[in-house]
Amino acid sequence: MDMIKSESSIDFNPVKIDTKTFFEKVESQGKALAARRDLQFESSKGENVPEFFRGDENLLYRALLNVISNAVEYSPEGGKINFKLERKDHRISFSVEDSGRGFSKEELQLAGEQFYRGDSSRNSRDHYGMGLFIAKSFVRLHRGCIKLSNSKITGGALVILEILF
Repeated sequence: MDMIKSESSIDFNPVKIDTKTFFEKVESQGKALAARRDLQFESSKGENVPEFFRGDENLLYRALLNVISNAVEYSPEGGKINFKLERKDHRISFSVEDSGRGFSKEELQLAGEQFYRGDSSRNSRDHYGMGLFIAKSFVRLHRGCIKLSNSKITGGALVILEILF
């Protein structure tokens, strides 16, 4: 489990990141995680994304893998995960959509809080309620945000991480 630190004590080292290389790194790990549970992992990258963006590559990678790990955990066997990278105005948007049961109203409000675990039927005993909290903390360091909703396409969870570039 990641060490719990306040946002002000996290080492934040923004650098110029090659968008394509970073996307492919996350995509590769996402496919590997999904394969362990016989899930389909589909990805797409918008045409108008910038070639480079500034950010802390390690923190963004960890944030995205936390979200993808949650999607893998909560998707039914044989389910599907969609990973997308898009440009929205002056922001880069990474979205992870799963085919699980989605978020309850309570989870939509509290899922990014530290130690929040939600419905016990949705959680394994190895789940500590830290994944989205950590992702949210890392994204906030980038002056970004995390948006939680339920997918209109799959009915599962849809998590969007947006940062300025």
